[in-house]
Amino acid sequence: MLREHTEKLAKLMAGEDIDVIQKNAPTAYFDLKYRRLIVPNWKNLSTVEEEMLVGHEIGHALYTPLDTWTTEVESFEGSKSVFKNIMNVVEDARIERKVKTKYPGMRKIFYFGYEELFARGIFNIDGVTADLLENIIDQINWHYKIPGKVEFNKHEMFDHFVGKIDAVVTFEDVITLSKELYQYCKADHESQTSQADSKSKSEGPGSADDSDETGESDETEKSDETEESDETEESDDSFENKYGSNKLEESKEEFLKQNQEQINHARMIYIPEIDLKKIVISYKTVL
Repeated sequence: MLREHTEKLAKLMAGEDIDVIQKNAPTAYFDLKYRRLIVPNWKNLSTVEEEMLVGHEIGHALYTPLDTWTTEVESFEGSKSVFKNIMNVVEDARIERKVKTKYPGMRKIFYFGYEELFARGIFNIDGVTADLLENIIDQINWHYKIPGKVEFNKHEMFDHFVGKIDAVVTFEDVITLSKELYQYCKADHESQTSQADSKSKSEGPGSADDSDETGESDETEKSDETEESDETEESDDSFENKYGSNKLEESKEEFLKQNQEQINHARMIYIPEIDLKKIVISYKTVL
C-alpha cells in the first residue's frame, strides 16, 4: 500500500498537482502526457526504496520533454529499440543528477535506496554478469545505479562515454550523445560480428571442387547471396537483442512484479480543485 507521505512527497517534488495512481503495474513510471505518477502495489519495500523509485520518476516529470522524446525516437533512422534504450540510460543519469542537485536530501535517498535493492538481489547480478563483460550500455547503466558493486572488464570506451554523460546538461545534449553512442555500438558490433564470421569461415570445411557445369556455378552464386542476406538479418537481430533491452531494468521490474499485492481497481489519490469562495468566510463577514 502506498504510504501517505510518499504521495505528498511526489506532489511537492514535482511542483504541480500531479495525479498519483496506484495500480497493478510492473514498475513505477511517470506518464508524461497525462502528468500521472503510476505506483505499483509494492509490498515489503522499505520507505527509502519507495522514495528512491518515486524520486526517479519525478525526475522525468521535471526534466524529460515528452514531445521531443517521441519525435526523436520516431524519426530515428536505425534500430528504434536500441536508440530508445541508449537514450533512456543517458537520460536516467541526467535526471537523477539534476534531482540530487535540486533536492540535496535525495542524494542519501538514492544511495541507500539502490543499496537496499542491490542487497535484496533485485538486479539479478548472476544473470547479468556475463553481459556486463561486453555490453557498454549495461556497464554505463550499472555504473550510475550501483557504482563499484560489481567488478567487470570495462569496455575500452567506457571512461570516454561516462565522462561525456557526466557533462550533459540539456535534453538536447542527451539526444546528441545518444546518437554518438549508438553509432559507436553499431560499428563495434559489426566489427565483432565480422571477426567472428571470418574466424568461423576459416575454421570451416574446405571449398568444394570446381565444377565444369555452369548451372552449378550459378546456383552457388545465388546461394552466397542468400547467405549474405540471412547474415545481415541475423546481425541486425543480434544487435537489437544485445543493445535493445535494459537488463537491469527488466530485473527490477520482475522483482517488483513478484512483490506486489494484486488489487482489482486503481486507487487514485489527488487534490481536487476547490472554489475557496464557497467555503472560506471573509473576516469582514465574521466581524
